[in-house]
Amino acid sequence: MLSSLLSAMLVGREHGVADKSDIAGTVCFITLVSLAVYVTLDLNQPDRRLVTVSQEPIQRLLSSMSE
Repeated sequence: MLSSLLSAMLVGREHGVADKSDIAGTVCFITLVSLAVYVTLDLNQPDRRLVTVSQEPIQRLLSSMSE
C-alpha cells in the first residue's frame, strides 16, 4: 500500500512540474495500481473470491508427504 501511495504521489509531482499532463497515461497508471492492490488484497482475503485458487495441489502434496 505504501509503495502504491508513493508512486501515485511521484506521478502527481511530475505532472505538477511538467507544463502538460498526459491524461491517458495517468488513467492507465491509476487503473493498474488499483487492480494490483485489489488482487493482492483478494488473494490475502479468500472470502472475497475474485481470484479462486484450487487447494487440490497442496492437498496432493500433503498426502504424498504423509505416505
